[in-house]
Amino acid sequence: MPRPPTSIVLLRELHEHRNQYIPAARASKLSVLEALEARPPETASALARYHDDLLFLAAFPDDVDVASSARRGLTRVSALCPRIGRGRLGTLDGSGMVGTTTECVLGGELAGWLVREHPGEIEIDWAGMEDTEVLDVLLRPSLAPAEEDGFESGEVSTRQWIRVARGNPPSGGGDLEWLMRQCPKQGRARSMWIGRFDDLLVPLRWRLTRSRASTTTLVWPRAPMAHRGGTGLRPAPGNPRSVVQRALPDITLLDRVMAEEVTAVARTALATRGREVHAISCPNLDEVYLANLGHGVSLVLIGARVDSRMSLETNYGYLILANGIPYGYGGVTPLFLQANTGANVFPAFRRSEAAAIFAQVLRAFRSLFGVTRFIANPYQIGEGNPEAIGSGAFWFYYRLGFRPRDPKLRRLAAGEFRRIKRERHRTDRKTLIALGSGDLVLELAGSDPNSFFDETWLGQLGLSVTESLAGTTVDRHRPRQVIQRVSKVLGVSARHRAQWKSTERKAFDHLAPLVGLLDLAAWPVRDRRRLVEVMRSKGAAQEREFVLKSQKLPRLFHELGALAQAREG
Repeated sequence: MPRPPTSIVLLRELHEHRNQYIPAARASKLSVLEALEARPPETASALARYHDDLLFLAAFPDDVDVASSARRGLTRVSALCPRIGRGRLGTLDGSGMVGTTTECVLGGELAGWLVREHPGEIEIDWAGMEDTEVLDVLLRPSLAPAEEDGFESGEVSTRQWIRVARGNPPSGGGDLEWLMRQCPKQGRARSMWIGRFDDLLVPLRWRLTRSRASTTTLVWPRAPMAHRGGTGLRPAPGNPRSVVQRALPDITLLDRVMAEEVTAVARTALATRGREVHAISCPNLDEVYLANLGHGVSLVLIGARVDSRMSLETNYGYLILANGIPYGYGGVTPLFLQANTGANVFPAFRRSEAAAIFAQVLRAFRSLFGVTRFIANPYQIGEGNPEAIGSGAFWFYYRLGFRPRDPKLRRLAAGEFRRIKRERHRTDRKTLIALGSGDLVLELAGSDPNSFFDETWLGQLGLSVTESLAGTTVDRHRPRQVIQRVSKVLGVSARHRAQWKSTERKAFDHLAPLVGLLDLAAWPVRDRRRLVEVMRSKGAAQEREFVLKSQKLPRLFHELGALAQAREG
């Protein structure tokens, strides 16, 4: 009687069939999943392959039976971890899988949220800190005057001092949770404390022993669901531009309850993998969109909190869900008629339908923001990003219609692509590094090359603002003299300001030094009034309002661009 196949053989068969959606492949998946219950993986690498394929099948199932079987398998993974052993599981650290540990550096906003949502799981990695005294800058503001001598005495280390301050027995939650409680509750003091935490790059350890946050169990059950038995995976679009151009009808602004739920999923999906996106860490729960991308795939787009918005750019983070399971993430920053963006697919879902999904993501961005140009910056395609070089990310964007801005790189890419099609040629690492050294641009119908606003100009404009404030005694955070001058030329009276929301007044004040660089007195009255509305909209409940209103004032971007170019020259 033949011996039953080993788990290694079963896993190989499961992986070979996971992307196939024919009856025979479905039957194989169900049979193998059942067999693996009796003969589970016995090594860390085998468990990782099993785990990733279960995630894939739950995200892209043939039918309800495959989906249910895959999800049952995921619930059993935590029970398999002790059989593997903590030492061997350590090779999977950083994956976010249950039973592993994520070592990471996260910003203060996200770290504070995590210790509240997952108490006792995430802690300061004291062993990973070369100098623990760097944390003293966070502790000094909360010291009582009478304890300063003890703090400065050098009798105990910073870690020991925190343990003393926590009490005996220590207060619950660990050192990190205690430290985050020292953060001021609001205002500039809070912003400065969080900024210091960010600058310190504090190493953290998140033990996902049985955490509900692990990639193994994380799902948003309210997301659209679908099965793939009749359709399979979607191929890359033949005409990406036409897909992106079409309006996407099914986009919803979520209420705060659903927004908070799905934002928690997004934060957790990134943090367990040691990743972070600013707008997801500092979310505006009044601006979270859910876009149905079809076939059980959805896009969650999260705006940035009012107090963490940028000047001219707008900043959004996004999470892609497949049957409610986090599939990938990224950010998008609309600026006038263009948007900088990029795609990041989690490793378990490679070789799926990334090109088809990202085309739909761009379609959602186009529908929401009305942009006519998309930009992928060099990091997305390889500059300083070995993972992007290794995956050939340049060609992912190229096949979606993105082209290098630089004429030399454009010619190099065109010649290399002809070789790929003619000879099945594989681009070498040196060429990929060269191709990844400049922006890639996707131009849509109606795009005007003269309306391009180079992101490097933002830096030049920032320096111009610094020069304009130099040598003055103004409050640099809120330069009243500049605000008053800009208000006067734009016809904004104190009576008008009193009728605005507080967030609109702050937004106007924050933009005043920038627009004050321009000769606003030469503007027609109509454009000046429109500029006031644009400045106020930076403080609107949804920052999308700023994107759409600013597009109706091209003069603002043309003149700022000219100013930046003159400075560069």
